[in-house]
Amino acid sequence: MKTTFIFLIILMLSFCSMYSQDLVAKWTFPTGSASDANPDGGLAINTGKVFITAGGTSSIDFSKNGASSKSAQVTGWDNGADTKFCQISLTTTGYKDIQISSKMQSGGNNPGPRDFKLQYKIDDSGTWTDVVNSTIVTANDWTTGVLSNLPLPTECNDTALIYIRWIMTSNTDNVGGTVASTGILKTDDIYVYGTSLTGIEENSVNDNIKVFYNNLNNSIQVNSFVTIETVKIYNINGSLLSTENINENNYSANASFLKHGIYIVMVYTSKGIGTKRVVVNK
Repeated sequence: MKTTFIFLIILMLSFCSMYSQDLVAKWTFPTGSASDANPDGGLAINTGKVFITAGGTSSIDFSKNGASSKSAQVTGWDNGADTKFCQISLTTTGYKDIQISSKMQSGGNNPGPRDFKLQYKIDDSGTWTDVVNSTIVTANDWTTGVLSNLPLPTECNDTALIYIRWIMTSNTDNVGGTVASTGILKTDDIYVYGTSLTGIEENSVNDNIKVFYNNLNNSIQVNSFVTIETVKIYNINGSLLSTENINENNYSANASFLKHGIYIVMVYTSKGIGTKRVVVNK
């Protein structure tokens, strides 16, 4: 029994270490204006980096509704296989274990491109290289064409300039036809996280998040010094049990579906990710 308990504690600590990361850059297109081409959160060194498109698409319309606020909408994807893409640039200096998340939606009445993959390039002189397991299939929703915490290769660690692009891999639209010039694609909620090589930023975020079980109302209480964006609850084996997207500093997560035991709570904030252990006593 003692051996099993020690194993669970080691597993929990390893899990926390793996997922405690800082926000390097994010594009959530909150204002609906041209300024949304720039990151709206992350490291100061990424101020001025941009979201763009290339290969003959239309200009970006930042005024359209997105998954959470606004989005980056683009048309003109016809005949774009292997040439047309959306792209960001960023700096990861001082960070390792880089991960990226994003959401893409293709049009309903104007079906957009269905198939994409992620590529990266180091510096202006680098070569575009595919990211493993980065295939994206879009649909007319914000849940299908999603990348979630996809690890980038180690070449992306601690690097002054990286380009990342979502490039079309076919001319098929999301209903099985051929993409027309009017086909719509929206991109939203691009998040890039990394682990600080010094650990300073991570500790700052993690130390200012409080998570505890409240047995009075059977909830997990999450308090943060900065805005909480997402709360994820995992069991001790690393299985995701729930995800809640919010926009506040204090949050009460329903714990009625949880049994007595140890759980891991990941708190995504505007400054990075904090990871906490919580014991549910019922």
